[in-house]
This record gives sequence, C-alpha cells and structure tokens, in this order.
Amino acid sequence: MRALFFLLTSFLAVNAAPFMDVVHRIPKCNTIMKAHGLSGRFPGAVAHGIHSITLEDLRYYFKKDATEDNGIPTLNYDLTAKNPVLPNAPLYGFDTSFQTVAMRYVDQVLRNMDRKNFYITRYTTLEQLVHTFHMGEVWANAKIHYDKILAERIDDPQLCACVNDLENNGIMKILPFMALKIRYPGITSGRLARYENGTDSSWKGNDYPVYTYYFFNNWSEELAQFDFNQEESVILKQASTQLVDNDKGIQHLTNEKQWKKWKSGMKRMEPRDEYELAMFLYCRLNH
Repeated sequence: MRALFFLLTSFLAVNAAPFMDVVHRIPKCNTIMKAHGLSGRFPGAVAHGIHSITLEDLRYYFKKDATEDNGIPTLNYDLTAKNPVLPNAPLYGFDTSFQTVAMRYVDQVLRNMDRKNFYITRYTTLEQLVHTFHMGEVWANAKIHYDKILAERIDDPQLCACVNDLENNGIMKILPFMALKIRYPGITSGRLARYENGTDSSWKGNDYPVYTYYFFNNWSEELAQFDFNQEESVILKQASTQLVDNDKGIQHLTNEKQWKKWKSGMKRMEPRDEYELAMFLYCRLNH
C-alpha cells in the first residue's frame, strides 16, 4: 500500500493544477474518489478511454482472461444501430495470425473500409487508422497505472463501489453524449440549421465536418439532467439547443498542416486521465 501511496502522491504533485471536483451523485463517493486521486475529469476521461475498446483490447492491455461479460460499456461501431451504447466491450474478431497489435489494428480498419455508417461518421480510412492507433497509445499509457494499482490491490471496497456505479458517476451520461457527437458531428455546435426527416441534420458553415476525436470533458449541469432514453429524433432536437458547447468538429486530415492540429489535440490530453481510466478498469475488471 505504501508504494501505491507514493505513486498517488507523486502523481498528484506532478499534476497539481486544479481540477473540478468529482461529480458523483452520491456525496460520500465524491470524498472517497477524490481521496484516491480521482477528479471531475473522471467521467470524460473514462468515456474517452473506453468508447471504442474491444474485448481483444481488454485482454491485450489489461486482463488476459477478461470475458465477453466484462462490464466495460462501449459504443456500438454500427452507427445505424438503435443501441449506441453496448453494456460490454465486444469480441471484434482480430486476425491473430498477425503477430503485432499494430497489424491487427490495420486489419481492423481496412477490412471495413468500404462500410458506410461504421465506426466514426465521415472519417476517412486514414483518419480511422489514426484514431485507432491513438486509442492504442491511450491504453498502453493507462496500462502502466493499471499494473501498479493491480499490484497493490486497493483495500478500500467503497472506492470500487463508487467507481462501478455507472448510473451515478457520470459515465453513462458522457458515453451516449459521445455517441451523439460521433454519429452527428456538429450537433452541439450551436450552428444547426434544420432537421430532415427528424433524424438527419445540416448546419451552416460546414467547414469542420468530422468528430473531434480528442473531445474529453464536456461535463455540465445540462448534460447531467439530459435524458438520453428518448426517441432519437427527440434527442437530436433537444441536444442541438440544450447541450451546445460550440464544438464544430475538426477538419479532415489531408495534409501536414492538418496533421499538426490533430497531433496537437492528442497532446492536449491530461496525463492524469490515464490514471483515472486505469482506476475504472481495475475496479470493473476485478471487483
């Protein structure tokens, strides 16, 4: 336990900038999670870290014997499915004849490159590859924290009870919000012009047409109160006015100038987010 305490205090010292307090609906969980180094970034950091994760990823980076009933919610790669959020990270079917995870990721993307409404709206094949490799780096960095936490075996049962409470810790608000942004990039930009057939949308000044992959922490009281358990047409209309965050997306990755912007976005992510993701995965996979 002493090593974990040293890890935590060293981590907090390096990342001493102030962060919003934990937003758990149960007051005592705010205190418990904060005492273990978690912050108001928790739901956004975790949602980003799991939004495209597969069972193969869980087994490769975190727990070799993770099952299909793993309890790690994630987004549905099928963008036309009525259930945008899945309760468990699914078995994707990686081609394990490839010896490196890099080539498995390449195959994961390229074998679906002709599919429409799949993975991330409007992303080109190159952009899908960049996103997939970016997530691999997020998981590799989170694994460093996960292994340390696992070795110490946190002896506070209340911590994982709070972390695992998906309905009250904000994760099940951020995940459907991310699904909305991925399926309808620009929906929260505040620039929506009209709806077509109640489900599609067009918006003015469509210069930034794709999902901003490094979206993280858009927590707000409006999001906390938003009801995602409605018909999609209702969600779209309400989100376009109630969840406006001026996110206009990002330009396509077509040249070196745009790559600098994409890369800069990746590097704006907070190192502590990987710790918060690791703590979530530790609790969900082991408690």
